[in-house]
Amino acid sequence: MDESTVAVELLGPHHDRESFRCGEPALDRYLRQQAAQDTWRRTVQVFVATGGVSRETAGYYTLSAASFEKDRLPAEVARRLPH
Repeated sequence: MDESTVAVELLGPHHDRESFRCGEPALDRYLRQQAAQDTWRRTVQVFVATGGVSRETAGYYTLSAASFEKDRLPAEVARRLPH
């Protein structure tokens, strides 16, 4: 991938999440299965780095404005959150 063509964007439906592989199965699985849901729930913002001619996903990161201990939340709220 040519670094000069790398762009960082908010995760959107046009990004190919299925082909992303970083070597860490839990991170691959998060992007494929959970990231869009967390964005929809507004618990995080997910950004992807894309680049090259194919615009493949080179990496991603998430930002959250808060942290909490899941076991301190009401069960009905906690069951809807990841992990």
